[in-house]
Amino acid sequence: MLVLLDLVRGDCPAGCPAVPLFLLFPALKEALSHRQGHKLALAVLEFLAGLATEKKAREALLHEDDWTDVVEVLERCAAPGPRGENSGNVDGLIGGVGGKVERHDSAAVATVATISDDRWNRAWADMLAQLCAMLPRAGPHQARPVMDMFLRLGPQLPDAAAQALLEWYAEERLLGPSADGSERSWLDGARSLTRSFLADAKRPRTIRLFLLERLKDALPMVEALCSPEEVREFAGLALECVPREKDPRVLEGLAGFAVLVTGYEESDLFDEAVGLLSVTLWSNLKGKGSHSSSKLVQSAPPACLSPPSSPSLPRVVTQAFVRLFLRSATSNPFRTRTLFLKLLDIAGSDHVDSDARVEALGLLFRLRADADTRALRVVEHAEGERIAAVLGRRTVATASGPVSADDEAHGVYSRESRGDPKRSASSPSEEQQKGPLRESRSASGLTTRSSASNKSSVRSDAAVANTPAAVVTEPLWMYPDRVSLPEAPARGASAVVFVGKDAAGAHENLSPALDMARWLERVVALLQSGVADWDVYAYVLAHLGPQLANKSLFAEAVPQLQLLRSVLCEQVKNSSFHEPPPPSAVAHAGQGGQGGALHTPKKADVAVCLMHILTMLIAYHEHFRKDQQDELVRSFALGLGSWDRTPRWAIHALGVCALEMPLSTSKSLDTIVRKMSQIITQSNLAVHILEFLVVLARLTDVWRNFREEEIKMVFGVSFRYLQYVRDRDRTGSPLVGSGGSAAATGRGMTTGGGGGRPPASADDLPQYVYALAFHVIIFWFMALKMEDRPAFMAWIAHNLTYADPANPGREVVEEQAQVTIDMMQRVAFCDADETAPDPAVAGAPEGAVLKRSWLVGMSVVTIETLARSGISQVTRRRPSATRYSLHHPRLRKPPRHQVAEPSSAAAAAAAVAGSSSSSSSASAFAGILPEHVLQELYAPLIPSLSGNPFAELPVPLPEDDMTARALSSFDRISPVDGHKVGIVFVAPGQTTEVEILRNEAGSLAYATFLSRLGTLVKLKGAGFNTQGLDRSEAGVDGEYTYAWRDRVSEMVFHVATMMPTRSLEEDQFAVAKKAHVGNDFVNIVWNESGREWRFDTLPSEFNYVYIVITPEERGGAKEWLDASGNAEVEQHEGSEHGDHSTTSSTGPPPSSSAPPRRPAPSTQPFYKVHVLSAPGFPELSPAAEPKLVSARSLPTYIRALALNASVFSLVWARRHAGTETVSSWRNRLREINKLRERCGATRSSWRASAGAAAGNGPASNGLNSSYQGASLAVGPVPLATTLGGVGGAGAAKPSPQQHHQHHQSRASAGLAAGPASPAIGPGKPSRVSAATFLSDATSRNSVASLAEEMERAASEEGWSVSRP
Repeated sequence: MLVLLDLVRGDCPAGCPAVPLFLLFPALKEALSHRQGHKLALAVLEFLAGLATEKKAREALLHEDDWTDVVEVLERCAAPGPRGENSGNVDGLIGGVGGKVERHDSAAVATVATISDDRWNRAWADMLAQLCAMLPRAGPHQARPVMDMFLRLGPQLPDAAAQALLEWYAEERLLGPSADGSERSWLDGARSLTRSFLADAKRPRTIRLFLLERLKDALPMVEALCSPEEVREFAGLALECVPREKDPRVLEGLAGFAVLVTGYEESDLFDEAVGLLSVTLWSNLKGKGSHSSSKLVQSAPPACLSPPSSPSLPRVVTQAFVRLFLRSATSNPFRTRTLFLKLLDIAGSDHVDSDARVEALGLLFRLRADADTRALRVVEHAEGERIAAVLGRRTVATASGPVSADDEAHGVYSRESRGDPKRSASSPSEEQQKGPLRESRSASGLTTRSSASNKSSVRSDAAVANTPAAVVTEPLWMYPDRVSLPEAPARGASAVVFVGKDAAGAHENLSPALDMARWLERVVALLQSGVADWDVYAYVLAHLGPQLANKSLFAEAVPQLQLLRSVLCEQVKNSSFHEPPPPSAVAHAGQGGQGGALHTPKKADVAVCLMHILTMLIAYHEHFRKDQQDELVRSFALGLGSWDRTPRWAIHALGVCALEMPLSTSKSLDTIVRKMSQIITQSNLAVHILEFLVVLARLTDVWRNFREEEIKMVFGVSFRYLQYVRDRDRTGSPLVGSGGSAAATGRGMTTGGGGGRPPASADDLPQYVYALAFHVIIFWFMALKMEDRPAFMAWIAHNLTYADPANPGREVVEEQAQVTIDMMQRVAFCDADETAPDPAVAGAPEGAVLKRSWLVGMSVVTIETLARSGISQVTRRRPSATRYSLHHPRLRKPPRHQVAEPSSAAAAAAAVAGSSSSSSSASAFAGILPEHVLQELYAPLIPSLSGNPFAELPVPLPEDDMTARALSSFDRISPVDGHKVGIVFVAPGQTTEVEILRNEAGSLAYATFLSRLGTLVKLKGAGFNTQGLDRSEAGVDGEYTYAWRDRVSEMVFHVATMMPTRSLEEDQFAVAKKAHVGNDFVNIVWNESGREWRFDTLPSEFNYVYIVITPEERGGAKEWLDASGNAEVEQHEGSEHGDHSTTSSTGPPPSSSAPPRRPAPSTQPFYKVHVLSAPGFPELSPAAEPKLVSARSLPTYIRALALNASVFSLVWARRHAGTETVSSWRNRLREINKLRERCGATRSSWRASAGAAAGNGPASNGLNSSYQGASLAVGPVPLATTLGGVGGAGAAKPSPQQHHQHHQSRASAGLAAGPASPAIGPGKPSRVSAATFLSDATSRNSVASLAEEMERAASEEGWSVSRP
C-alpha cells in the first residue's frame, strides 16, 4: 500500500507511471469484492485516510466528477466480513472525529472500548473527518453519494458527519417535496433523519434542534404540495417524539412544531397534538423526575443566587397550549374552549410545576371581554406591575419610574439604587454543546416568557451536581423581564369566541363559550389553598384586581363574585390569609448584583394586595346585599390599623366606597374617622387622610348623623397636622413650596437649597399638608348646618391660635388662620354669598353721592350715600368675600311742634350744594352722611362707650387717587382660587398628538360627562377668570367652555373639542389648542382609543398629571341616562360672574331642589380612572393605582382628583424657586394690610370671647368656651356681627329706626354688614342675622343667647328680624 500511495502521489521511481484516481477506486472496489478480510479492509482504509491528507490527492479527488466508487470502497471497508468477535459490527467502527468517542452513554463507550484494533477506529475517524472537510468544496454530484452513505449509516454516524449531513439536506431542500414533483423519496429521507437524530436523545441538542428547524421550514411546502395523508405522516415524524422527550429545550422545539402543524390541519390533528402534549405534561409531574421550580432552599445568602434554571417540561407544554389558545381564539371556538379547560386544570393543580402554573395564569389573567358583545379579548400587558412591586416582584429597572411615598416609606425599593441588571447570554455548558453548525434562527420555535430563559441555557449535569445547597433560584416571574406572553395576542376582540352562555347564545353557531365562573372558582380555591407555592399565590394576588376591573368578563359569575368577597372579607377579618415564606427562603431580582434588591415581602404586603382586590369588588356592589356591603366597608376600616402598609390603600378604597356605597360607609364612618385620628402620627399618611376628609366634606349625606364629638374629631385631625407642619418649620426642616388654594397656604417657607433630589413624599412637602389641613377646616365648617356653625367658631379659632416658641406668652394667628376666621364669621349665619352693587348708586350723577371708606378690622368698608334719598350702599371688602348691602332709612318729617335745629343740616346742605352743579341740591339733601351710616352699623367711635377698652377704631382712608387705585386693585383679586384643567378626547385608534387635538367632538358618554363635570358657560364677555381663554368678540378659543365653582375654588376647563379646529394650512399641528392644554398642570384624558395612554403622547414641560378615564371594557362608553331615559346635559349661558357655582358641594342643597335620581344598576357603566404623573413627580393621588368608578360618581371623583392635583402642582412648580403660592384670600388680606400701613394705623391688641365656657343651651355643650384673651402678633379678627339689610342689587326697605343709640349700647362689639336672603326686594321685609363672635362674655351664656338678645334689640329698633 505504501508503494501504491507513492504512485498516486506521483513520487514513483523513474519510469513508473502515476496512477490516476479514476483507475484507482474501481480497482480497489474490485479487490475488496473478490477478497474479504479484516487486514485488507484495514489496509485500504488506512491508505485512503493517508491519501486524503495529501493536498495534491485532495485536489485530484475534487476534480473527479463522480465519487460513487469512493463511497462504495468506504462502505466495503466498513463491512469487511469476519474479523473476530466484533467483525461486521459497524457500530464498533464508528467513533468520534479525531479518534474521540462522542457517544453519550456508558454502554456505547464500553462497546467501542472492546474493539481490539485501535487502528481501525483511527482510520475511520480520519477518513470521515477528511470527507467532511472536503464537502464544502464538493459539487452536488460528488456530495450526493457521500450523503447517501451518511444517511445509511444513520445512528452510527459521528456528530460532525451528522452536522454535515443535516446542513447539506437543508441547502439542497431535500426535506420537502420539489415543486415539479420529481423527488418522491423526500419523505423517506425525512423519516430516516428524524429517527436517527431527532429521536436520539444521545445526540447533542444543537443537532436535534437544527433538524427540527429544518422540518418546520419544510412544513409550508409540504402542506401546499402534498396530500393530507402525506402531511399527516410528515407531521407525525416529529410529534411521535413528544411523549418521550426529556430535554426542555428540544421539547420547546417540538411543541413549536406542534403549534405550526395544528394551524395547517383540521381538528383531528389538533386533537392528536394536544393529546401527545398532555401525555408529556401529566407524566412529568412533581415527584416523577421533573424538578419543582417552587422549591425554596433555606438560608441562602443574597450573593448565592443561581441563574434561572431551564423551564420544566410541564411549563413547555403549557406554553404550547398558550400559543395554541392565542391562535385559536381568532378562528375556532371549540379549540379555544378545549385549551381554556386544560389551562384551568394546569393552573389549579398542586402537582404541576410552579413555572407551568404561572405560565397558565399568565394567559388566564389577561382575558377580557368587550361590553357590547362580550367577545373575548386578550390583552398584551397583565396590568399588575404596581401590585407586583408591593410583593417585591419588580426589578430595579422598572422601579425607576414614579413610586408612591408610602412605598418608599416602607422600603419597596431604594431610590439611590436604580439599575438595569441583565443576565448573561448563555452558560458555558451550552457553549460547549455548540458545534460548527452555521448560525441559524432559534431552533426551539417557541419563545419563552423570561429573557433569562431565552438567553440562559440549562446548566449542565456537572454544574447542577456542583451547585451548593444554599443556592436559591430567582422568582419565576418578575416585572418587566418575565411576564410577557410567548407571542403577541391579536389586536381587538375575537369574532367567534365569547364569554358566558348568554353571550354565546346571542350569536348563531358560535358555541360553546368560555365559562368564566369556573375560572373564578379556581381563583378562589387558589386564594384559600396553602401557600406551599408562593410564586403562584403571589401571581394571583398581583393580577386578580386588574382583571376584576373588566366587569363584562364576570357578568355571569355573580355567585362566584359573592364567594370571592366573602372569602377575602373573612381572611381580612381574621387575618387568616397566607404569609410569605421566611425572608431567607425568598430571592429577589438584583440581589448580589447591580442595583440592589427590592424589599422582602411580609404579611402586610399580602394584606395590601387583598385591599386592592376588594377595592375592585366595590364596582360589583350592586350584586351584594346591604349587609355584605357593610362587611366590605368594615374590611377597609380594619385596614386602617391592622397592618403597617394597608392604611393608604384602605383610605383610597373608602373614598370610593363613600361615593358608591354611601349608606354602608355612613354606618361605619365614626369608626373610620376614629381610626384615622389614631394613625395621624404616620406622616406618610397625612396627604391621604386629609384628601379623604376633603372629599367627605362634600358628601354631607354620608356624615349627616355625625355627633358633635365626631365632627370635633375631624377638625382635630387637621389641627394635629397643622401642628406637625409648624414643628417642622420650627426645627428648620426643609420645606418646599406652599399650597395654592383659598383654603390652602398661609405660612412663610424655607428651602433646602437647590441642587438636591426633588422630594417625593408628603413628608417632604409639608406645605401641601398645610394646604389640605385648611381645606378640611373650611369645607367642613361650610358643610355644617347653619344652626350648628356658631357653636364651633370659638373652639376652631382657639385651636388656630398657637403660642410663639420664640416669645413665650405671645400667641400667634397666621395669615391663613385669619382669613379662615373671617370666613367663619361671614358664613356663620348666612349661606348667600353672591351680592352685587346697586346700579342706581353706580349711575348717580356726579355730586349726588357721598363716598367714604374706612379700615374696620380685617375689612375695608366703603359707604356711598345718595344725598337726595339718604339710601346708602355699604361695600365691605373682606379677605374671603366682598359684600354689597343697602341701608335705606325710612325718613319722615318731624312733628310740627319740634324745634328746628338748622345749623348742622344747613352746613351739610351747603357742602353738598358746593359739590353739585344743581342749584336745588341743598334743598334736596336728606341730611344723612356716610359717617352716620357707619355710626349706626358699627361700634361707637369712642372706645369707652363700647364696654371694650381694646376695641379698634375704624380708620378713615384718604379720598385720593392712591386709595382709589388700591381699592381697584383689591377688587381685581377674585375671592375664590382659580384653577385650570385641560380636557382632551381620544377617539378609537388614535395615538398621535395631532389627531387627538384635532378632534372636534367626542362620544355621547364624553359629552354627558362634561355636562356633569361643570356648567356650560359663555366665554364672550364672561365676568370671571377664564384662565387664559379668549373673552373677546373674536372668540379665538371658542364660544363656550365648562367651568365649576364652589365657595372656595373655581375650575375652568380647557376643553380641546370645544375650541375651534383650524385648517391644516393654518394650524397643521394644532398649536392653538396645545397652547392651552400643553400649559395646564393637570389634564383629564377621556380615552376611548383602546390602548393604554402614554404620558408622552402630548409632550410638554408643564403637564404634571394626567387623569385618564377609560371605559372599563372596550365598547363600554355607553350613554348616561337618567330615570326617564333622557340624557342629562345642562347648558347655561351664565351670569356676569359665570353661573357655574355648586352650592351642594360645601353645604346641604336647597330644600326645593330634589336629589338626582340614580339610574338602575344595569344601566350604570363603569370607568377606570388612573392618574399618571410626570417622571419625578410624586404619586400621591388616590387613583395612582387605577380605580373603578360608576358614571354616577365619576364627575365628583374627577373634580376632587383634579382640584387636589392642581393645588399640589402649584406647590411642586415652585419647589426650586423658593417662593410660595399665596391664596386669593391671603392676597386680599395683604392688600388690606398695605392700606393700613399706608395710613399709619397701629395694630392694637385685642381681647375677645365667644360666650361662656359652660353654656346650658343645646348650642353650647362646651364648645362655646371662652376665647382666651392674649396679646396677638397679628391684626384683630374683624367685628363680625350682622345687623343690616342686604338687598343684592335691589334696595331693602327696613322698618323705621327710632332707638339707634340704644341699640349701639347693647352691642358690645359692633355689627358688621352681611348678606341676606336673595329673595329680599322692594316691599319685602329684610332678613337680619344678628350674633357676635367677639363679645363681652360676662353676662351671656352662649353665642346663641347673645344672638337672641341682639335680635330682640334690633326688633325693638324697628328692624324686621327673622331667624336663620
